[in-house]
Amino acid sequence: MAKKIRTIETGVALVRHGIDYQIRTRGGIDNQINKAVSDLNDLEHQLTRLYQFIETSMDLYIKADDKVKSQIPERPEEKSW
Repeated sequence: MAKKIRTIETGVALVRHGIDYQIRTRGGIDNQINKAVSDLNDLEHQLTRLYQFIETSMDLYIKADDKVKSQIPERPEEKSW
């Protein structure tokens, strides 16, 4: 998802460069586009941090689960008659 946002961010920046400077500044378009690019950049960073948090949380959960499993004594095999 973060890569898709980066692609959109790049596309918006390219559109901005494709519009004549006088047109961009006259209608305040340049400021709006700059804000959109900045907001997309912020969103990309938030998603990246979220992915890192989730990955770290999963690793910690697996380690904790493995530790608990290693501390549970094994039950002897039950004999079926």
